[in-house]
Amino acid sequence: MDRLKKARTPVRASITKTIDGAVAELAKDPPDSRELTIKLRKLESLQSSIREHDEKVLTQMLDENCTAEAYTEESAANEEYSDRIKVAIMDIENILYGETRPSSPSARSSYNTPNGEHKYDGSWKDWLGWWAQYRQIHEDDELQVNVKFQYLIQAIVPGSEAEKVQGKCDDPGPNLMELIPSVLLRFREKKIGVVSDIRKAFQMIDVQESDRDYLRFLWWEDPAGKKIKIYRHCRAVFGVNCSPFLLAAVVDMHLSSIVDGRQEEALKLMGALYVDNCVTSVDSVDEYETFKVTSTKIMEEAKMELRQWECSVVGVPGVGSPAMRGCGLGDGNTDTPQESRILPTTMVLGLIWDKYEDTLSCDIKMDNRPDKFTKRSVLSMVHKVYDPIGFSCPALIKPKMLLQKAWERKTGWDEPLPMEEAKEFKKWCEELPHLKSIHLPRFMKLESTRVLQMHVFCDASQDAYAAVVFLRSEVGDQVEISLLQAKARVAPLKKPTIPRLELMAALIGVRLCESVKSALNYETIPTTYWSDSTTVLAWIRGNENWGTFVGNRVREICTYTDSKKWRHVPGLLNPADLPSRGCNARELLQSGWWMGPDWLKESEETWPHSDEVMDEEEINQEMKKSSSVDLAGTTAVEIIPDPRFSTYVKNVAVVGWQRRFVENTRVPKEDRIMKNYLTVQELREAEIVLLREIQASFVDKFQTGGGVKVQKMEDGLLHVKTRLLNRVDSEEFKMPILLPKSHRMVLQLIRDAHRNYCHAGVQFIMGKLREKYWILLARKTIRSVIHNCSTCRRFESKKVEVEEAALPEKRVAATEPFQTTGVDLAGPLYLKDGSKVWIALFTCAVFRGIHVDLITSLSTEAFLESLERFINQCGRPNKIYSDNGTNFVGAVNLFKSLDWTKIEKESQVKRIQWILNPPTGAWWGGWWERLIRSIKDLLKRMLGRARLTCDQLRTCLSSAAAVINSRP
Repeated sequence: MDRLKKARTPVRASITKTIDGAVAELAKDPPDSRELTIKLRKLESLQSSIREHDEKVLTQMLDENCTAEAYTEESAANEEYSDRIKVAIMDIENILYGETRPSSPSARSSYNTPNGEHKYDGSWKDWLGWWAQYRQIHEDDELQVNVKFQYLIQAIVPGSEAEKVQGKCDDPGPNLMELIPSVLLRFREKKIGVVSDIRKAFQMIDVQESDRDYLRFLWWEDPAGKKIKIYRHCRAVFGVNCSPFLLAAVVDMHLSSIVDGRQEEALKLMGALYVDNCVTSVDSVDEYETFKVTSTKIMEEAKMELRQWECSVVGVPGVGSPAMRGCGLGDGNTDTPQESRILPTTMVLGLIWDKYEDTLSCDIKMDNRPDKFTKRSVLSMVHKVYDPIGFSCPALIKPKMLLQKAWERKTGWDEPLPMEEAKEFKKWCEELPHLKSIHLPRFMKLESTRVLQMHVFCDASQDAYAAVVFLRSEVGDQVEISLLQAKARVAPLKKPTIPRLELMAALIGVRLCESVKSALNYETIPTTYWSDSTTVLAWIRGNENWGTFVGNRVREICTYTDSKKWRHVPGLLNPADLPSRGCNARELLQSGWWMGPDWLKESEETWPHSDEVMDEEEINQEMKKSSSVDLAGTTAVEIIPDPRFSTYVKNVAVVGWQRRFVENTRVPKEDRIMKNYLTVQELREAEIVLLREIQASFVDKFQTGGGVKVQKMEDGLLHVKTRLLNRVDSEEFKMPILLPKSHRMVLQLIRDAHRNYCHAGVQFIMGKLREKYWILLARKTIRSVIHNCSTCRRFESKKVEVEEAALPEKRVAATEPFQTTGVDLAGPLYLKDGSKVWIALFTCAVFRGIHVDLITSLSTEAFLESLERFINQCGRPNKIYSDNGTNFVGAVNLFKSLDWTKIEKESQVKRIQWILNPPTGAWWGGWWERLIRSIKDLLKRMLGRARLTCDQLRTCLSSAAAVINSRP
């Protein structure tokens, strides 16, 4: 047991440290999203680990026959620790993803996929209908593979043959790999580029034995004897679609578990890995050596070997310009592979890296040029050029434009292109090798000693739109410009206006810049956004009163940027102009476009400051459509007399009968409706007529505004457009009917609702009416109606308050104790032998002292005996007050039967005046009833549920009486 708990202790310590780090990071403004992602992945991996440890501990406790209390205590402690982890994960996910992150990658409900109406059970008869539905999902390029796979699961009948087939397909899992552009940006961040790869990465991942049946393959053991054996893969297989996820998940879990002083290297390694490639950069040779040694040891702990290390060292004293010494590539290093020493270039994520010149270029392979140019061959040729950075995008956008024209003409995949387009594409292919001559500097001069700025340029033409992100680094008088990222897209087939395309270019520019900042963790770097469209600048700087298309994009742009950071640049000086129009490779090479505009290297005072000429008509075309409605045209078709009845429902019914009468006069007798009740449809139509009349009475006074957007619907009524239009609900709820505040019928409607809902309050009635009607100043109007409700006023009225009178003379007169006495009985109380007794309480009206006694029955005789004991101890009272209990009434009757005249003559005894309270005036005896409660409270605290003998109870009563009589 102790051994298991000791093994669990470091895991818990790691969890606590990770949670504390996450809390500290969440407290920052803003928090580092990359750091939070690492904490999240680490917590997710540690969560399963601590769960296994807890299960082992609990199992061991059961085996050792521990006590139930110990097991419960351990289980509760484990649950509390698990809740801490869940809360921390939830807090991090809320910051990183808001509500968009799925709680589990494999959970079906975590994917926002459409619910298919037709589910497939494996029958070939239903195949075509099901495939017609699922094909749209299958061919949707915007959906990830794992989302499509989850939709496939939802679209299959559970337990059918189709599910058995689907069960043999492996889930590709979520995409955990870094984006290639982000990895390349970090590769270009520092002075020395570093690459390596993991040897046999997939083969280092063991597959659970239960899953190995999915990785079976046939092996021809003996070709002559035709013996075939079935083998299973025990390791992850390259080519299986879930293998990249398995590799990424294993590496992330391993790197997240590094908790010692190597966390910085583990964090750097996590951002540098793409599948089995390690691509990053460092600032010095020492940092390279440290990273190389530490990273290799870290990966060795996961049984993975980082090998084939290559790097560039530029400008390091004593190393040489294209030096490779000290990086494992010099002649003096006998361990360096021969091919590494003689090859000056290497492939880095699809790009050619010249380690001598420290530049990046595209890998152009144009050996197999097609004989005829078709849509298929054009698409194939375009995708042979891979450029994730985008420095060649001006040349690559041209064939995409040609491809779009082929789509517009609905050209077949293997139909030859028209002569003009074929010649244009052939010329593009001939000049494409010039792209090899474009060498992009790898190092972007991102140094802390420099003044850094980002500049985003956006532009669009009729055929394409583009955005470019440049880095401007300045140290002293030296200014250098580096291309960070560029993107060009073909304009949609339904050609938008040029200003709209310019706005789309601005949007992808903002998104591109945000992705660059996130990859480099440069969230606060000063950024300037440039556009040559004054219309777009006016939209961004203007208010939010734009139409849907412009409004949505402007809203997103303003979310990530400050409108004051947007500036105008003339089209001729805009570097995004070239990728938006396109060019061939020769023109791109001659332009030096990737080196940035020359004017950006000058001081800020010389930057373009052109006078912006606004096209007001073009700008205002995208204004949100006016919410004003032709209210004058809403006059009701049917004018009815002014309703004279007191309820809204009755007025609707009257209008319904009127309409039936009119309709019956217009149709033959056999077609007339002769029912003695109104149908639901007739009542609905009657209410619409009544509501039209109500709206017609105030249309001239109503002014649109104040946030109320009005629209005339098919029923001829004015409806209010709410923000719930996308909700799945009734149309009346999403667009309630507009009503005035003080119309007589509206007040009747409110009054009926108030009565139907049990005279509920203002908030409830307003909520119920809002489900169908939008009453102007609803709260004030409803409050007024409820205030005038006679029923509510009667129940809410205050009781009549009577001024308290002075105490009667008997309560304040100076006299001996117990001269005026109140008496009452309390009980019964049960004794130990099961018999019952009652408490007789005598209270002095002036001094509030008490005398208590026990009686064994409620008979008159028993009470008289108690009264005699009271008189013997406390003296004879002049007046006795009591209620109308039978024993008291019996005593009074007995007193009345005595000849008090004779008694007074022959003795010193005076007559006792007995006063009974009114039968319905229980409060008259309040001055002794309160002391009965005090006695009961004391006895409850003293006895609880105990049963005593008569003597014991009498003793307790005397103690309670002593306490009460000792009060001040």
